[in-house]
Amino acid sequence: MTSSRRLRWSDVWLLMSIKLASSRRAAPIAHVLAASDLYNHATLGYEELTSGLHRLTRAGLVVQPAEPLEFRCAPGVRARLRRIGAKAKTAYDEWKAVELALEAVAWVPGEPWPHPANHHAHPGLTREIFDEALADYLRPPHQRRATHAKRAKPKPAKAKRAKPKRSVAAHPRASRTPR
Repeated sequence: MTSSRRLRWSDVWLLMSIKLASSRRAAPIAHVLAASDLYNHATLGYEELTSGLHRLTRAGLVVQPAEPLEFRCAPGVRARLRRIGAKAKTAYDEWKAVELALEAVAWVPGEPWPHPANHHAHPGLTREIFDEALADYLRPPHQRRATHAKRAKPKPAKAKRAKPKRSVAAHPRASRTPR
């Protein structure tokens, strides 16, 4: 049996998802779940997410800035991941290259789910918060909750242009007389 402190394949999946979701700023859980769906055509489970965050933060690969439950790669990790996956042709190939480089425990067909190694909790991340983030991700985009509301810049109001009024006589065909 492997140690629950060693990185697992699902931890690398989570790391790659955080890398993708936090390209500009720390990503909330719903964005991380969306990125996980892009990588594996499935979303991370609650146990995979909480235990993965626990192991990745202990390994110094992921940090949680001041915003609650938003995550990004630790300084220097994004560039390291880019170098490792530089020759990969697909996102999946990149994920597997990082998995090999980090010597993560690979997925074994038929392994139990949730896996016994996924028993760690991440502070502040509850099942209810996870379920809410998952439901938010699954909503149509126009119905999703606003994220990063504090940092969002207000859109400038568009000035309405007054349309010029045209008289019938001003119309090019109005001066013609019928035949």
